[in-house]
Amino acid sequence: MFHSRRPHRFVRLSFAILAGFCILTVHAKEPLMNKVSSICFGRFVIDLPEGSQIRELGQQSEFMFGPIESERTEIDAKGFSERMSQRESEIKTKKLKHIYQLTKTISPSSDTQIFLASRDAFGSLGYGFDAHRLDKNVLFSMTQTGFDPENIDSVVSSLQHDLLPHLRARQQDEIPSDPGFCIKDGFVANDGKDSPFEEARVQINLKEWPDLWVSVYSQTVSKAGDKTLIQRVDNNPLPAELASIAGKMRTLRKGKHSVGSLAGEEVLDVLPTEEGFKIHDFTWEALGAVHDSFKPTLHLEFSSGNGQGGGSHVQPTLTDDQAIKLFDSIVNSIRLRPTGPAKVSSAEPTPSSPQAPLGAAISAGKQ
Repeated sequence: MFHSRRPHRFVRLSFAILAGFCILTVHAKEPLMNKVSSICFGRFVIDLPEGSQIRELGQQSEFMFGPIESERTEIDAKGFSERMSQRESEIKTKKLKHIYQLTKTISPSSDTQIFLASRDAFGSLGYGFDAHRLDKNVLFSMTQTGFDPENIDSVVSSLQHDLLPHLRARQQDEIPSDPGFCIKDGFVANDGKDSPFEEARVQINLKEWPDLWVSVYSQTVSKAGDKTLIQRVDNNPLPAELASIAGKMRTLRKGKHSVGSLAGEEVLDVLPTEEGFKIHDFTWEALGAVHDSFKPTLHLEFSSGNGQGGGSHVQPTLTDDQAIKLFDSIVNSIRLRPTGPAKVSSAEPTPSSPQAPLGAAISAGKQ
């Protein structure tokens, strides 16, 4: 199920009302989008004012089995081999997530390594993996546990053939032209036909308006029945302790807001502060279709008055009209990334010779 912070907007309101603020004298700049920078997230693209930057630690992605971590590095093939030897020793010594014992090491290519592990808890056998791939100057890592004996062989096969060979490095401003999924520092070439689980989250700072934060989120839909944005807002009124100031809130817009073929909704609120200024809290969302990689749920949040570090609030640099114009420009730019034919992967081919099932290998090792 998709989760957003929108039902808990009173938390942001509480900070605005109760925290101490410094009122800044700021002259708002007209939010023009004549010059834009585009950012790729998941299978989508969004346009932002030129100079916008993804916040530090502000981009997370999950694909197929879970989160994919990235690290920019200067290590070469030899350094990768040394790093993997160290990692193997770590797992042997400390175990994978302190529970799973190393069972098998698979090296599909010189730039890819998979460590398989298992644990036996009261007769119940479970499996996990720790996978790594080096492409150019980016080291990708993925660790996941909790797999059953019945599906671990399929998981290993997918890692070797469907995921790791198609994972490649990418610059932040690079918009790939072939089908696939953009992640932090990278890209997974994938046509989306098998509808793997996908999740992408990006948090953005706008250079011209440092108090503005924009976050955009996409997630494939696993089941039908999620409530819409407006349904959630209407079903989650402000708590009693904030009822006295509810009348000071203003809703600038609330209703349908479609973007191309995306049937979305929006709620644009202005929240009061005890020092007399107000801050913007805008949200847009489009619910997706079940198990459709090209129709995930999309959720965007736009907020003003954010101080440095997120621990305080400042007077917004934009008026209500300016904030609405900028919000509309950003939201209306969201689109499915246009793609051409799939590119042939440059990764080394994975071994095609059959391997013994992992479960059989573990059983044999115990005899």
